[in-house]
Amino acid sequence: MRIFGADRISGLMERLGMEEDVPIEAPMVNRAIAQAQQRVEAMHFDTRKNLFEYDNVMNEQRKAIYALRKQILEGRYQPEILDEQTREEMQAKLAPPPETSGPHTIESLAKTVLPKVTKIVDAHCRSILAAEGIEPAGDEPFPPGGIDAERLTHELYRHYGAMADLDDVRTDRAQIVAKAADVVARSLIQQRERIHDLAFKKVEELVFQVCPGDVHPDEWDLPALEEGVAKYFRVKISIREVEEDVDKLVDRVWKEVEAGLATKEDEFGLYTYLFYVRQFYLAEIDGQWIGHLKNIEHLRTGIGLVGYATRNPKNEYKIRGFNLFKDMWEGIEHTVLDKVLGMRLTAEQQRQAEEGAEYETAVTRANSQDRRRARGSARRQAASNEQLSRLQEAARQAMATLAQTGLKPTGEERAAAAAAITGAAAGEEDKAASGGGRRRRRGPKVGKNDPCPCGSGKLYRRCHGKDAA
Repeated sequence: MRIFGADRISGLMERLGMEEDVPIEAPMVNRAIAQAQQRVEAMHFDTRKNLFEYDNVMNEQRKAIYALRKQILEGRYQPEILDEQTREEMQAKLAPPPETSGPHTIESLAKTVLPKVTKIVDAHCRSILAAEGIEPAGDEPFPPGGIDAERLTHELYRHYGAMADLDDVRTDRAQIVAKAADVVARSLIQQRERIHDLAFKKVEELVFQVCPGDVHPDEWDLPALEEGVAKYFRVKISIREVEEDVDKLVDRVWKEVEAGLATKEDEFGLYTYLFYVRQFYLAEIDGQWIGHLKNIEHLRTGIGLVGYATRNPKNEYKIRGFNLFKDMWEGIEHTVLDKVLGMRLTAEQQRQAEEGAEYETAVTRANSQDRRRARGSARRQAASNEQLSRLQEAARQAMATLAQTGLKPTGEERAAAAAAITGAAAGEEDKAASGGGRRRRRGPKVGKNDPCPCGSGKLYRRCHGKDAA
């Protein structure tokens, strides 16, 4: 009522002398309150609807970029419909994932990867048997309870970037090897086709830009096309004879570019080549998506100003947001292809890819080193405590033997025993610390309220701890 109530209602209430705690029963006042409530709810609904429409623009873009990133991570390449309802209706009409790529087929690649996949499976089985305390038997070890499907899937993914679900065959070694080889082969073909389709798309764009189809072939700027191919694809071509149409020209240029990609593949090997293709994709998606989010935020902050130009801010936000997203997407494709065509790898980088360091970040490596360092420190501390316990027990036994024989050890003998124990423990510490450069304690740590290592039965702080203090 304060915002939407009529002035005449408030004036009437004042003239009648109505107090705040008096219930309102007049039909006219009740109707005014109901109308004011409807207006308030309508205002809030319009505000939520407006925010939803703005957020929905980013939501659709987020779905698209996350779908691409998920396919890269899982080693898949297949057209994907983002809308759930449309996906259910059109799922049967989608093109199946590719099963061939250049000279490679699923059968040929499965035979190629079979020895390495078998080696990975056998290593996984041996690790399970060792953990269970069972000695591996024969050249094909297999645990009685089957494999750990999740661990083996992760191990295959580290090497090939392929997600193989092995839960249904976890108790059959032959089926595990066969299914893993098949999944890996299909994934490698899809990964290879993704980068080749991207290169073909860029070839088409360059040819259509320099040599439009609506221009006569005699008027095409072929020197500019040769320069563009050499600059972007790093391939030198010589086009002396004019093709009849632009499609044949595209095929001619693509053959040269495809040969350049095949050269890279042969130079580094298919596994290493595709490993770094995935790395380039993931790095560019992550980096450029963060930059895109900042650009969208800046756009949304000032988009209301277009209202002064009699334009709908919401429609302008959708148009400009889509243009920004399109530029980001094309930037990802352009940068990834440029990195692949100019890829140079050191021997160490090739070794890491061959050993299977899939998606290992600096944080992951640092955490692994911290865990190894902590485990090593714990082992050294446990060894030191064990050594101290043995020395204390030996001193007690020696003092008990002297007491049984009726001989009472003198203070000098106790001091000598404590010095011998401390010196022996210090020697063990020096051996453990000989490989490091940090300064270490000269002897085992003895609490001030612990029994003295000399075996006197006194507290350490009242015996030889006084000298140490």
